[in-house]
Amino acid sequence: MYASPPDNSLNLLDVLGALPQKRPLLHTGNESLSIADVVARALALRAAHADGGDNVRVLYGLAPLDLLVQLVAWDGFCRRLVLLPSSLAPHIAMQLSAELPPNPDTASTQWLLATSGTTGLPKLIVHTLASLSRSLKRDPQAGGNYRWGLVYDPCRFAGLQVVLQGFFSGSELVLTSPENFDEQVDTLVANDINALSATPTLWRKFVMDGRLSKCPLRQLTLGGEIVDQKLLDHLRRNFPAARITHIYASTEAGVGFAVTDGRAGFPLAFVTEGIGCTKLRIDDRGHLWLRPPMSPTIDQEGYIDTGDRVEVRGDRVYFLGRYNGVINVGGNKVHPERVEEVLRELPQILEVRVSGKKNPLIGELVVADVVPRGAPGDETLRRDILSHCRRHLEPWQVPAMVRFVPQIGILPAGKLNRTGA
Repeated sequence: MYASPPDNSLNLLDVLGALPQKRPLLHTGNESLSIADVVARALALRAAHADGGDNVRVLYGLAPLDLLVQLVAWDGFCRRLVLLPSSLAPHIAMQLSAELPPNPDTASTQWLLATSGTTGLPKLIVHTLASLSRSLKRDPQAGGNYRWGLVYDPCRFAGLQVVLQGFFSGSELVLTSPENFDEQVDTLVANDINALSATPTLWRKFVMDGRLSKCPLRQLTLGGEIVDQKLLDHLRRNFPAARITHIYASTEAGVGFAVTDGRAGFPLAFVTEGIGCTKLRIDDRGHLWLRPPMSPTIDQEGYIDTGDRVEVRGDRVYFLGRYNGVINVGGNKVHPERVEEVLRELPQILEVRVSGKKNPLIGELVVADVVPRGAPGDETLRRDILSHCRRHLEPWQVPAMVRFVPQIGILPAGKLNRTGA
């Protein structure tokens, strides 16, 4: 069930204080804390910083367990919390910390979260506990049955959503180190998690790895990238007992909506009728606009341009890709994600990244970096790839270059690295 948004005066200590205190809450490879343990540590931090109510607390570069205890301590105690992902370069973290947006006089603690910064310097977006938790399930009785794996940085919006879901429902959180994939999976399996949120890129990697099949997963959540039907079908076959949820969210807008019907895209009814308190619209360029109930307004009607292009097919809306990621081939727009979806249909391919390469005649060429399954790529596989693309794509969408690579990087946020690094 969904509760109404919390009162602005509510803080994380109040949330945890209302839960069964002996219930386990945070677990790492070396340490386990109950709810009572977290509350005690948070209160000790407050006692040691009596002036905290007037301070800005910058949380950067902390171990996940220390970070989460500090979140509980400072929410409702300090005026502002600045959450900076550990992957940010120190000079960028210092710059963001020194250039905070104006501080309006509000009763609740402000949470300042950094955007991904994929197209420039990250920006700080202001939230409160109320705006961050408005879409969470709050059922402590059911929450006690879940053990969430945390594979995101808790300072990123997606990671914070997992953390707050655990706090509001009293679910145990298994904390992992995002720097090492093998250690991450080992920790998840060793602790028998039954709920996990990750990007589609990470989920594809988990499926290929295979070890998560040992976990009794009951809840699978995806977000941050386009979710294609092939991946959804793979997850259903691998985890038949799990509920699969695709969350559409961003740091700027918060959680927009969730899709649970096992189909790619989302129902057109979300646009025509709204979804909960969230309203959607599609402009004449195919951009998806979202009006969340508790987020800063961008245009006069309160809508935010998400930057995602979509396409309506029948009673369904499908994501095409980011508008700023389009490849221009002789005036024709090519969405890398569409070409990648077609290429992933081939069983010989483990992973793929499509990008544009500048060309003086037609603007850009479509380039596909392919990680072959098993043996290294050869000319036979190259011909199969091009033949498959010609059958399923428009001529300008077919890759002009196919490069076989040993691996494709994943960004700290869990998304496919599209810079080519």
